[in-house]
Amino acid sequence: MKRSYCHFLLQTCRNLEQLKQIHAQALTQGLHHLQNLSCKIFNTYTKFNKPIEAYNVFNQIQNPDIVSWTCLISLHLNTDPPFEALLVFSKLCSLGLKPDSFSVVGALTACGRSENLGHGKAVHGMIYRHELVASGSIVGNALIDMYSRNGKIKVAQMVFDEMKTKDVATWTSLMHGFIKCNDLSSARTLFDKIPERNSVSWTAMITGYIQGGKPIEALEIFQKMKSDGSDHPTAVMTVAVLSGCADIGALDLGQFIHGKKVVELEPSDDGVYVLLWNMYCSANQWEEAIKMRKLMKDRRIKKKPGRSCIETNGVVNQFLAEDKTPNPGTETQLVLERMAQFLYQPEHWIEDMIRPLGIS
Repeated sequence: MKRSYCHFLLQTCRNLEQLKQIHAQALTQGLHHLQNLSCKIFNTYTKFNKPIEAYNVFNQIQNPDIVSWTCLISLHLNTDPPFEALLVFSKLCSLGLKPDSFSVVGALTACGRSENLGHGKAVHGMIYRHELVASGSIVGNALIDMYSRNGKIKVAQMVFDEMKTKDVATWTSLMHGFIKCNDLSSARTLFDKIPERNSVSWTAMITGYIQGGKPIEALEIFQKMKSDGSDHPTAVMTVAVLSGCADIGALDLGQFIHGKKVVELEPSDDGVYVLLWNMYCSANQWEEAIKMRKLMKDRRIKKKPGRSCIETNGVVNQFLAEDKTPNPGTETQLVLERMAQFLYQPEHWIEDMIRPLGIS
């Protein structure tokens, strides 16, 4: 098998099984030592989100190119804590490779997710040193997102104002930043100024209102989108609107959303069924509510239990509602069991509960 034909096969590869066959042929023919081909095989494994196979190929590449390093950053962002992606970015810089716009976007994404403002500022400085500011809106959008996630919305706005090229993602990134910082007023002002909205910007504003406890405003935005004949509702948007309908008892709009087959958009999302159930119950539409319960039963959809976490000595313990899993070896479990026993007992129940555990 010639090298050019192997490249062609990788370009037309459609599934993991085909990729493994191509990889095996490259190994048999001794082509895996060719840097360009190895990088292409690695990049394809990352595309199919196969981290173990991708790592094995990457470790065999003598001199990975910037595309492969960027793919490795993206792989870490998808499978590992964001700090791992930052380590990869630092490694490629220490090797003297010049980062491109895609690699710095990956690094900024990691800084945003980990709320690591210090590293984010360092990457921002590197962007200016390598003159990547003019690489289109992708870098600017990532900077806005990073500063917003770190609570620096004013800096994010400065980046926005300095950008010469702004697309709908740029406007939506800053609007989403205002929402994250609980500034719905500024988010709405920016939303009204967006030259051209898409489904992402509509969804961000609607979900922002829902999460901010303003379902009426969310439903108004949704109605505006309908009247403008704009983008079709996304699954996330319809679930958010459905939540708003359940909160204020907007049965007509809720039935409209239901009629748009939101259950088919999110067939395995237990939250959709529960929202519809709550909406119909609040409107005394018991027949429709019973239908939703029956649909959940027929599709074997179970409501996910509520959960809470308690951190003790740096270890996070997770508890699920009505969890019957035995775990007798932890003091936390013993405390919870004793709390259940003494919860409705007379005064001094706390002292009686913790005395057997030797806690003072």
